[in-house]
Amino acid sequence: MNDMNIGTVLICAGILAMKIMQDVKCKNYWWAKAFGMNLDLLNQSEMALFIQLDCNVVFERKQFIKEYNLIKQTSES
Repeated sequence: MNDMNIGTVLICAGILAMKIMQDVKCKNYWWAKAFGMNLDLLNQSEMALFIQLDCNVVFERKQFIKEYNLIKQTSES
């Protein structure tokens, strides 16, 4: 994760969260169009994030804080 892809990571995290919560049922092509992204890149990025999370998308509070701080540090550097 770096300054160049932090936006993509956040978009993918939001998409995964909405898919899990089933709040909004939009296909990835809609998200790609909404954010002006290439659909293939979005699909690959979403899968990479899911794999990086070891397919475990439910964080305990301690883990969430750790990941949040990592994202914050990365975006500030």
